[in-house]
Order: sequence, then C-alpha cells, then structure tokens
Amino acid sequence: MRILLTLVIVALLAFSNFTSAYAGSGETRTKMAKELTMKYKAEGFPVTFEATGKDKNIIRITQKNIIQNPLLTEGQLITLLGIYLKDGIQSRLRKAGFIRGEVLDGKSRKYPFDL
Repeated sequence: MRILLTLVIVALLAFSNFTSAYAGSGETRTKMAKELTMKYKAEGFPVTFEATGKDKNIIRITQKNIIQNPLLTEGQLITLLGIYLKDGIQSRLRKAGFIRGEVLDGKSRKYPFDL
C-alpha cells in the first residue's frame, strides 16, 4: 500500500512539474506582462499589462485614458485587442499559460475576452 501511495505522489509531482514547465509559472507570466507593458509604453501607448487570477493565468490590459461614459462597443474592443495582441503576442500568451483576459478602461469597467 505504501508503495502505491508513493508512486501516486511521485506521479502527481512529476505531472505538476511538467505542466509548470510547459505552460509557464506564475512568475513567468508576471514577467511577460511586465515586458509587454514596457514594450508598449516605449511605443507611447498608455497601457499596463498584468498577470492576475489565482494562478496568474488571466492577462489584464488596463488603459486608463478610456473614460467615455457609454460602454465600449464590440468594434472598439476588437480594435483595441487588435492593437495589443498583434504580431504573435496572443499565441505567446497562450503558450505561457494564460487562459483568458480582460480589458479595464479608465472607469474600471471590465471587458472579458478569451485567448
């Protein structure tokens, strides 16, 4: 019985190490978010990327200069995401282990999206 229990524990540890290595850890995702923030701020965009959620698997894109009263339209959101998730950034986020995202505007309204 002890051998079986030991094998199960070893298998679970190996699986968790594999998924962390494959999908990236919370630290990796946090680092990627900071790199994206620096990249876009260097280009003049007033945006912040942040890894949030329990496992840091949600990418939050905050753009404080959007302060219009009506909610953003679907077209505005698609344009915004098209600007920030271009050039393979979306696939890099997926490979790093992000599962979804959310856009935050200047009035702290959340607009969720799937990667």
